[in-house]
Amino acid sequence: MKLFKKAMVVSLMMIASQAAVAVTVFTDAVLVSSVIPSAAGNVIVGATVTTNANPASCPNAGFLLSASDAGFKNMYATVLTALASGGTVSFGIDNANCAGGFPVIQGLIATPAA
Repeated sequence: MKLFKKAMVVSLMMIASQAAVAVTVFTDAVLVSSVIPSAAGNVIVGATVTTNANPASCPNAGFLLSASDAGFKNMYATVLTALASGGTVSFGIDNANCAGGFPVIQGLIATPAA
């Protein structure tokens, strides 16, 4: 029983430490200025810049929408709609990691244009 308790404590500590590494942080609401599909299927999204838009200090301007993300199609449609309508988007991005030199979009909050 003691061995089981120790194993559970170690497992919980590992889960907690992994959860603390990558955190999704949301940018301020921004206007989408460009949507650039890449040959790999990913999409680079350009947006008006805010002070909190790049917590991982990625070297490239813009945000990466990964084609391998389970919500890719929905997020891509949302970004295109925001671009066409002038609505704003808050990007949920990984605060610690870059992909291809860009902050990685992990989620979106869209607000329609007034």
